[in-house]
Amino acid sequence: MIKGFLKNHHIHHKIVPYLDNFFVYNPTLFFTVWVFISIGMYLAHQDILINPQWITSETSFKTIFLFISLTFLIGATFIRGELMSIDSSKNKNLLIKFVNKKRAINILKFSLIIGSFSLLFTNIYNIIFSLSLYFLLDYYFTNKYRGSFRKYYINCILIFFASVLLILNGYTIVVSHNIYFFSLISNFTPQFFSFLILYSLMGLSIFIIIEILESGYNKIIFRFFANFIMLTVFIFSIYFNDPLLSITSICCLPFLLYALFRNFNKDLVRSIRYPIFICNFFIFTIYPYIAIPLILIFYVSKYYYWHRFDMHFPTFLVEND
Repeated sequence: MIKGFLKNHHIHHKIVPYLDNFFVYNPTLFFTVWVFISIGMYLAHQDILINPQWITSETSFKTIFLFISLTFLIGATFIRGELMSIDSSKNKNLLIKFVNKKRAINILKFSLIIGSFSLLFTNIYNIIFSLSLYFLLDYYFTNKYRGSFRKYYINCILIFFASVLLILNGYTIVVSHNIYFFSLISNFTPQFFSFLILYSLMGLSIFIIIEILESGYNKIIFRFFANFIMLTVFIFSIYFNDPLLSITSICCLPFLLYALFRNFNKDLVRSIRYPIFICNFFIFTIYPYIAIPLILIFYVSKYYYWHRFDMHFPTFLVEND
C-alpha cells in the first residue's frame, strides 16, 4: 500500500517541481566526491589510529564546514558546465528543461557564496586545496562538450588531479587538529604520497569507463588500461599492507574485467555503478555518519527521477539484467 502510494499517486507530480533547484546540482555526483574526501581522512587517521574503523567521535565542525564548502563549490562547477552546454547537442541533462538559465545563475551565485564562506572556517591549506579544486573542475565541466577526442586524455589527467585534491582536503582537515595555521609539510611522507597516487589511480580507472560511455569512443585499449590500473593498485595495496585499498580494488576489478572481455553497454554501466557503491560501502565502515546523507540522496533521487522523468535512477539494476 505504501509502496503503491509512493510510486503511483498523482500528488508526487506536484511535489517534485519544488526539488528542481536541489537537483540542478546533480547530487548523485557527490557519491564520488564525498568518498574521496573520506579517503583522505582515512589516510590521516591511519597514521594516528592504525587501520581505523567506525570513527564517530572525531568529527569536528571544521570537517562539517569542509564537506559543506566542497559540496557547494563543486556543485557550482557542475552548474556552470551545464550553463555552458545549453546550446550543445551533446547536452544530455534533462533537468535543463525545468530550471531556466536565470534561476540556474542565481543558484550558482548562491553556491559560490555559501561554499566560499564555509571554507573560511576550515584552515589555510584547505582553502588553497579547495580553491585549486574549484578552478580545476570549473575548467573540466565548462570545456566538457568542446574540442576533439584528444580532450579524453586531458579529462583523465584533470580527474586524476581532482582526486588528489579531494584526498588532500580530507587528509589536511584531520591533521590540522582544528588549528588554522600549522605546518603541513612535516606530515607528508613517501608512504602518504604513495597512497595518494594509488587511491587517485583507483578513481581514474573508474572514470575511464565513464568517459568511454559518455564519449562513445569504445576502444579495447582504454578498457584494458582501466583494468591494468586497477590491478596495479591492488598489487601495490598488498605491498603497502593497506586494508581499505586492497579490499576495494579487488572487489572492483571483476566488474572491469567483465566489461573488458564481454563489452556490452550494460557491462560498462555495471563497472561504474558497482565500484562506486563498493568504495562508499567500505568507507561507511570507517565513517558511519557519511552513510546518512548518501542514503538520503539515493532514495530522494529515486523518488525525484521517477516522478519527474519516469526513470529509475539511481539504481543497481542494469537494463536486461
